[in-house]
Amino acid sequence: MLAAASLTDIAEALVQDFELSHPSYRVSLGTGASSTLARQVEHGAPVDVFLSANMEWLAHLQERGYVFTAIRLPVGNTLVVAAQLSVPPLDSLAQLKGFGRIAVADWSHVPAGVYTRQALECEGLWQTLETNLAPTLDVRAALHTVANGAAEAAVVYASDISVVTGVHALITLDAPCAPMIQYGAAVVTNTKQANAAGLLLSHVTDTLFLDLWRSYDFRSQSM
Repeated sequence: MLAAASLTDIAEALVQDFELSHPSYRVSLGTGASSTLARQVEHGAPVDVFLSANMEWLAHLQERGYVFTAIRLPVGNTLVVAAQLSVPPLDSLAQLKGFGRIAVADWSHVPAGVYTRQALECEGLWQTLETNLAPTLDVRAALHTVANGAAEAAVVYASDISVVTGVHALITLDAPCAPMIQYGAAVVTNTKQANAAGLLLSHVTDTLFLDLWRSYDFRSQSM
């Protein structure tokens, strides 16, 4: 199974539960930017199930016959500006104008970066901040960039904050400019284990696991 970088920890938990429930199966998990993983699927990587941080990459694959019908996961997320603990909370996003390097997942193709650009354009801040934004391979790379001091701040998902120590959320990118962050999953059409892939897809999209998702700071959404 391939999963978006922001899903790393919850995907590991879901895989562990799946293997306990289905002891005859073992799941190999790979993570990264949804865009990168989608390209791997296109190039014939031996994948059974793909979990994306947006529905667009799944639609891209579905239109080209690489995945079966995508299912939207029953959870969403929010974007936050993260920084080290010594940096005080922000009263408004406009205060980012006073920051230096800000790490953001590559907004040309990575969902977290695309969502960030949408939000900052809505706030009228994109053109002002763009020269300070440093693109990273995925959202977890942005998080680690600020955690190790290579950037003053990073825009990440709320669910990412607990992954590293010494980092906190300065402000949430909230309504009315908050993008609708939707996750999705699909079985890859060239799977060699259709039955197992179907079982795994049903498992990771099951609303019975909503409490588990919430424990990783994802927000439930109606499907």
